[in-house]
This record gives sequence, C-alpha cells and structure tokens, in this order.
Amino acid sequence: MVSMVRLIAVVCVLFFSLPVAGQVFEFEDPVPLPFNVNSDAQEVMPLLSHDGKKLYFARALYELNVGGRYAGHDIWESERTSSGWTRASNSDLRFNTKANEAVIGVGRDGNTIYLMRTMPDRKVNGVYVARKNRGVWSEPELIPIEGLESQQSLGFYMHPDGDVLLISMRASDSHGQEDLYISLKSTYGTWSKATNLGTAINTSGFEISPFLSNDKRSLYFSSNGHEGHGDADIFVSYRLYDSWETWTVPRNLGEKINSPKFDAYFALYGDSLAFFTSTRKERFADIYSTRVSQAALQRDVVPLAEEEIDSLIGSNVARKVEFNERSTSLTANQRELLWYIATKLISQKDVRIMLVPCSEDDAEITNNRLNSIIAQLAGAGIEGSRIRRPQDASSQYARLNHNPDRGEVHLVLIR
Repeated sequence: MVSMVRLIAVVCVLFFSLPVAGQVFEFEDPVPLPFNVNSDAQEVMPLLSHDGKKLYFARALYELNVGGRYAGHDIWESERTSSGWTRASNSDLRFNTKANEAVIGVGRDGNTIYLMRTMPDRKVNGVYVARKNRGVWSEPELIPIEGLESQQSLGFYMHPDGDVLLISMRASDSHGQEDLYISLKSTYGTWSKATNLGTAINTSGFEISPFLSNDKRSLYFSSNGHEGHGDADIFVSYRLYDSWETWTVPRNLGEKINSPKFDAYFALYGDSLAFFTSTRKERFADIYSTRVSQAALQRDVVPLAEEEIDSLIGSNVARKVEFNERSTSLTANQRELLWYIATKLISQKDVRIMLVPCSEDDAEITNNRLNSIIAQLAGAGIEGSRIRRPQDASSQYARLNHNPDRGEVHLVLIR
C-alpha cells in the first residue's frame, strides 16, 4: 500500500463565554467630539479616512453651508492632530452645492472618495466617485445603479474596496418606511440591481445608516422597527453562509451606544474606535466617539478548566477540525462533529465560538474554510452573533500547540 502524506490545514476553534450576554461588544462611555467638529447645527454621517487622520461628516441647518441654512447638507472635514481635531471646514473638497452632499465611502488608497448627491425632483440623485491626482480632486462621476428609488430619502455606504454598496431607501418593494438594499460590483465593473436585504434586517419601521465592517461580515445600521431603547437604536447583524441574503437576527449594541433618543450612523474602525451620531443631549444630532472596552476584551480570554470543557461537550469529543490540502469543504464526519458540538452549546447562551486559523495558508482558502465551519454551526442553530472570526482572536491562541508539520487543530474553551 502506498501511503500519501497530506498537508492538513489548521483551524483552531475556541469556545468562550462573555460576562454580558446579548452584547457583541462592551463599549466605554461615549464622548461628544469638541466644538471644532460639533456645532449648534446638525452633524451626521461621520466617516474616517483610511489613514485615520481625517474625519468626514455632513452638516445641515447651518448658515455657512453653500446656499445657507435652509439649503442641503454640506460635506465638512476635520483633521486629527496630536493636539486634537482641527476646526472643521466645508471648502477644501469643493464638492458642495445647494443640493445634499455627503461622503459615503473612502477608498483604501486615500485617493478615491465616494459621494452622495441628492436634490428633490432631480434625475442625478445617487452615488458619485471622485479621484485625486497630484493633489487635485477630479469632477465627481455618477455611478449608474439600477433600482434606485427616491420616494422619500436616500442613504448610502460604500465599502473601502469599492465593490459593495449599501443603500437605505423607500422603494416599491420595501417592507416599511425605509429598507436596506445592496448592490454589488461585478468583475466587469457593472453594478447589480439594488436588492432588498430581507425581513431579517428590514421591518415595518425604518432601517437607515448602514455600515459594513472591514471584513464585510458585520452590518451595522439604525432602526426604530427592532426592539430597542428609544427613538432609533443601532444594531449589528452578521452575514451567514457567505451570502448577502442570509443574516442573523440583529443585536442591539446596548445602553452605552443607544439612548432614548435618535442614535444612528455608527462606524467602527480596527474593532476598537467607533463614531456615531446621537441627539441624546441636544436638539440636533452631534457626533460621538467611543472605544471597545479593553477590560471586557481581556475578560474574554480566560481558559476554562479541563473538567469544565468535558462537562460542556464531553471528554471523548474530538477538539479539532482538519482540512486536506486545498480543500475548503467539510467531510460528513466533520459536519456531524460540529453539529454535535452545536447541539451541546445551543442552550448555553453565554458560550460563544471563536475561529482561529493556526496555519499560514492562502487567505482565500482559509476564509472559505472558516465560512464552511460557520455555516455548519449556524445551520445547527448557533446564532452568528455567537461566532467570532480570526480578527477578534488573541495571537497567543493562534500559536497554542501549533505544529505546522502535523497540522493539528485545537479546540480551546475560554471564558
């Protein structure tokens, strides 16, 4: 018999519990940005540049906007320096008109910017792109998106990769006041027709201010249709099965972020720094910043004792997942193992699952393997909000008992 040595891809699966069940993150107390950014007018839609040095936002009901106080909202920007935020300006980009303009996306290269421009009864409403060459911005070009309907208002978010556009609007197939939609850019450069994200996300109320995480797995948005703390709350939902049509039940971000008043336009950077808009203290909306609580993150990674692990999933249950070389699909035995583990944990609401690759394989292959595991766990009843992907993991666990020659996969339970 000829034996064949196969390279085994490594994916560590870690189980852990959080001290606060039902929240995705714990946040520090939000603080309003200084008067250099916030004013006595309304500030919304904060977005940070890729290098973290510039904050774009929209300001409305302000006498220094192009066209005056009662014209549309303008794009404003502020630079972050060692001493804080500079006084915001609306003149540098030269994109502002009497219409409504806002930055709805910033490219990774720092030289591409995506704009929203809307005005009642104008056919040019929609998304525009401008590019910087030798320090000078080009004239914005309209991006044709089929299916845009502006029965009332429009809102957008463009991912930094420039290939995923999220839309909030009220259209003929909407479930409520405003729904969230998606349009994807093809390899040929064309954009798909705007598609409703479905009833897991959209309600009979409004869903607005979408923001997509850097890895394109987490969707943040504001809604008054899901159960919350007040007027409009900020929620997060996770994409399942590598599909844009299947989402977890939205989870409220909690009382630190959400108030009894209007909270929206949440944007998270590096899984640590976040900005959002709220009317919690003022008549008009201001921009707030907050950070993910480091103390809460540190509490997440206390290893469970061996006897605790045995009591949860059993002492004889395999604690690793292996893939043959280049394979991204689960075998029947692996599916059965993950299904069994999921059924043991489904009632343990304080237990969550962290997936950590323990080998340096091709990024696309690793991502597809993780998606296979997530899909199986979700199909067995584990909510997507209870599953974490690699960027949430501590590197010490990725190195735990790591032997790339043997390619073992370890299942570690942590608290």
